[in-house]
Order: sequence, then structure tokens, then C-alpha cells
Amino acid sequence: STTLEQRRRFAAYAFNVSSHYDAAIFNYFNLQEQLSVFKRSFANGTVLRYGENPHQNATFFGDIDRMFDKLNGKDISYNNMLDIDAAINLIEEFTEPTFAILKHNNACGVATRPTLSEAWKDALAGDPVSAFGGVLICNREVDATTAEEINKLFFEVILAPSYTDEALAVLECKKNRIILRLKDTTRCPKQFRSLLNGVAVQDRDLKVGGVDGEPRYATEKQAAPEQLKDLIFANKIVKHSKSNAIVLAKAGMLIASGIGQTSRVDALKQAVPALPPVRINTNGHANLILGRDVCPELRGRIDTLSISLNSDNAADYAALCHPIQGEAAYQAMLDFAGEAKHYVPKVVFTIVDKDKTPQEVEHCKQI
Repeated sequence: STTLEQRRRFAAYAFNVSSHYDAAIFNYFNLQEQLSVFKRSFANGTVLRYGENPHQNATFFGDIDRMFDKLNGKDISYNNMLDIDAAINLIEEFTEPTFAILKHNNACGVATRPTLSEAWKDALAGDPVSAFGGVLICNREVDATTAEEINKLFFEVILAPSYTDEALAVLECKKNRIILRLKDTTRCPKQFRSLLNGVAVQDRDLKVGGVDGEPRYATEKQAAPEQLKDLIFANKIVKHSKSNAIVLAKAGMLIASGIGQTSRVDALKQAVPALPPVRINTNGHANLILGRDVCPELRGRIDTLSISLNSDNAADYAALCHPIQGEAAYQAMLDFAGEAKHYVPKVVFTIVDKDKTPQEVEHCKQI
């Protein structure tokens, strides 16, 4: 005979098998029916080193062994898994030899080059500070030369389709370093996550670089072939960066990025900390010509607004500049300058003093 506790235990094992089988059958038939039902069953769980924080337990449900072989290193953590997933999603955007470095699910270095060694050097050059302790991934076999360069950096995880024996000998010198050999990276066409008191499901974004077919231009001027290539390269990276995100790329290399900001302006400032002051030279007729106040649109975009004053009175201004609006353009220009001061840190007037008397120059200064 069996005890009640034993029967409960046997029932859990039995229903685990039968419910998993039932879910598989249902999902097969629901490919055609498309019932609005969420049923997923994973038979095997892999205990992870820890969760998002050391005090949290974590388990991955899926077939890790089908996706990659673990060749070296400590157990994989929850955060490692998030970075590994982000890294695979990113690298599959590229077909040419490419290396990517990720930290906290975002790329801090990406480069496409004729050889993997060159790709690694330029990926690292994008942000060598953030690369420390990151997750590395590439889409070509890692050779000894590349491994020697990679080994100079401390990193948590590396993923590649294969490694030469010499490369492995170099990389395995750190016993905790996680070395993964990619195999079948096919994933579910749906993405789902726990949300509130349920689960949210969406289609996986399968557009390469977020581009669907030929690009559609929204401007009269079209990008040159090399510019278009850079734009698509950058779009592949920003597609996998946390919004709001700005990516600056050139010649197959990630130059800088700003990620996870509530403002696109702040994202740009994060991408280019040493961005030089922006100055715009203008005649100050924008509001007059467009028939609306454009000054609020200048906020946060420029540092200095330089307006051509040219004269201390409307008549001389009209005679010198020949605006279509005549003398009315002078006052409109002054009004524009006064309004712009509310949105631009520095607003200045300029004149050409060679044809001005000292008195006229002084009058202009007082304006």
C-alpha cells in the first residue's frame, strides 16, 4: 500500500507528463485555429546560479543543450541568460564577420570587418570602459590570434559558432570564464513575459535591422550608398537597444550610443559627452516666413543663436538686405531674437562694422 503523501507525489509526476503532452497537442492544432489561449509547457528546468540579485532563486525552462555547448566556466546566472539572449538576437542581424560586446542587454561595442580579429579590435574601441565584464559574441570561428587579443580583457561570457583548439587553450586559462559554443539558435516566433497578473505575448521582430524591404525616403535628398549602409548598420543595433536610444555608427562600427533614457535629447548627450557647442547663424526671419513661432523648437537643440542685425534701423536694414517683407522684416527679426532668448542659452547679434560709423556701431551694441 501507499501513503497519501506518496500518492500525491506520484500524481504530481504523472500529471506533469500528461499535461506537458496535452499542451504540445493543443499548440500543434492551435497553429491553425489561432485560439486566443496561452499554453506553454517546458519539461526540463535548469537551475541558474542566482536571479537578478544574489538573494533571488532562478530557473531557466528550455533546452539549453540544443542551443549551445558549455565548454568552460562557472554556472550561468539569470543576468547571464538575459545578456546571452540579447547577444544572440543582435548577432543574427549580421552576415559578415562581426563581433559584439554587450553589457546589461545593450551593445557597447559592435564592428563588422573583413576578419574577426579586426572586428574584435574595432568593437572594443567603441567603448573599452563599458566592455569590462561584458558578454562577447561573434559569428565566425575564434582563432588563436583573436583569442590572444580577447584574453587581455576581463569578460563574463563568450559565444561563438566554434573555436580552434589553440583559441580554447588561451581562453580556458580563466576557470570561471563561461565559454559557449553556439549550435541551434532557433527560438519561438512569439515572445512572452509575465506582466501584472498574467502574461503578455507578441510576435518576434523578424525585420532585419528593422528595415522591411527597400528604404522609403521622407526627404528629397537621398542617402549615398555608404550612408545608407551606415544607417542600416546603426538601425540593426538600435533595434536591440533599450529605448529611448540613440546610436552613432560609421563604416561598420558602433561609435557611441545613449540608451534607456526618458528623453531622446538626454540619450544623444549620453552618446556624445564631448559634443561641441552647437551654433546656428540666421537672419531671424523664421517666424515671419513660416507664420508661426518656431522658437520653442530650439529648446535643448542649440547653444548659441547668432542673428545678422546688419543695421540699427529698419530703413537701412531693408536697403542692405532686401527682404521680401521690406522694412517689416527688421522688427520681425528683433521680435524673433527676443522670443528666442527664452529657449536658447545665448542669443547674439552680429554686424559688419567696416561700413558702419562708430555711432552706428554703438547704436547696434545697445540693441
